[in-house]
Amino acid sequence: MKKLLQGISFSWIRFALTIGIGIIQTPLLFNNLNKEELNFWYIFYSFGAFLQMADLGLVQTISRLIAYIDNSNALSKSEGSIKNLASYSIKQIYITALFSFFTILVLAGVGVFIIYLTVYYEKTNIFNLKIAFLIYVIGIIFNLLSNVPASMLIGYREVGTDSIIRSIAQIIYFAILLIFLPYYHSIVLVSLSFMLQNLGQLVTLHFAFYVKHRNIFKNENHWKELVKFNIAKQIYSQSAPLVINQLGGWLISQGNIFIVSIVVGADKVSDYAINQQIFTYIAAIALVMNQSIGPFIAKSYIQNKLSGLQDLFVNTILICLSMVGVLIIIQLSCGKNIITLWIGPEHFLGYTLSAIFGITTFLEVQHSVAGNFVWNTGSWPFNKWTLWAGMLTVILGYFLGNYYGLIGIALATLVSKLMTLNWYVLYFGLKRVGLTLKDYTRRIFSPLFLSLILTLSLVLYVENQTSGKEFSNIVIILLLSCLSSGVFLLFIGIFCRKILMKIYSTVILPRLKHRL
Repeated sequence: MKKLLQGISFSWIRFALTIGIGIIQTPLLFNNLNKEELNFWYIFYSFGAFLQMADLGLVQTISRLIAYIDNSNALSKSEGSIKNLASYSIKQIYITALFSFFTILVLAGVGVFIIYLTVYYEKTNIFNLKIAFLIYVIGIIFNLLSNVPASMLIGYREVGTDSIIRSIAQIIYFAILLIFLPYYHSIVLVSLSFMLQNLGQLVTLHFAFYVKHRNIFKNENHWKELVKFNIAKQIYSQSAPLVINQLGGWLISQGNIFIVSIVVGADKVSDYAINQQIFTYIAAIALVMNQSIGPFIAKSYIQNKLSGLQDLFVNTILICLSMVGVLIIIQLSCGKNIITLWIGPEHFLGYTLSAIFGITTFLEVQHSVAGNFVWNTGSWPFNKWTLWAGMLTVILGYFLGNYYGLIGIALATLVSKLMTLNWYVLYFGLKRVGLTLKDYTRRIFSPLFLSLILTLSLVLYVENQTSGKEFSNIVIILLLSCLSSGVFLLFIGIFCRKILMKIYSTVILPRLKHRL
């Protein structure tokens, strides 16, 4: 239990660190890379996300496998494929996973590099962009390879080690950029720093696994016996079904970046990405609670406590949607001030685009909560739906982008999700926890939506009244943030008072009494 709690704590620290470094690193890149290199850095990131699909859930698969093998009781009840793998040594499983995954990544990396050279032929005659992308791809390969020793450590319940090592590597990467980028304004430096970060991460995780489980490596196998085809086959056969879901997820999250670069122009990529990135941060912050309640969902489901599962769903989705609602209102009321303070006024793309991103983010958080409950109750029927959503995002984005530019591409993502994941995941999730759509709309969605509209109207009125005043960006952001939070929470307190009182009486009050 101590290891579990430490691991969760380190995971949260790493999450906060990633958000914090991202916020500081973004203006560092905007201020020290030229426009072309900056745009292509975001294109690199999209290609990197595509290459990461080769992971196929390797961490979850290997860590689950090692956990079963390490627990003889669980092994006796496990499925046949895991029992078959248990006949091999841990050293054989580890070396085979490293070798097979390295082979797949090299082949995938070569393919990605060829696609990059083909799609951006006119730009790739610039030597720096070729070298930078090649180094970046190598860095992604190192990053993904580090998942193998990390998954072994997680399987042995060393949950926090991975988070600590990755956090330190991330800090070093950021420090290198902070020190050297202002003097060497080059995308090659950024890619090289990224590669070194991931190489150091891979070496350190391997060393940590070796030190903590040295006895595994004392098992003397002939080098020809260390790589077994059957081990690789069993590992990837368990994780391969995730490829459809991962491809769809990539098309949704990164496909629009490619559409922007092809339809509107590569010079618009960085501005589009940065306006979208703010809403990515908003969704990540709002879903923090959702990511930590998996064990509680599974426990209520296994114990057949339907009322407890329903209460947990209602409480979680109310809190997550309230958080995302407040943050979206703040961004819609002072988004220009935030972008101006962060990276400069010329990068803000307007409130129409922000409104589309805001609606997309709100609905994304809603169906993510529902999806989490479906996953932790032993089901995931959304692979094909995710792929359809991704394909629609790219197809609609191409056509709407040609007519309406960046707004058309953003609208394509919204429409694609509305037609697929937004409604179906929510519907399936409600069905899974035994709630009707009518009950959910009455108790949660309608009060939240009304609170959002009323709060946004009031905040925009105040913003309009103060638009002629000489306030700094910081003052405007603080003023509208406090007003948005206070008013929205007031409305939520009024419209959802029964749910909030139940949370207080069943969750908060008992803990207060226990501590007292």
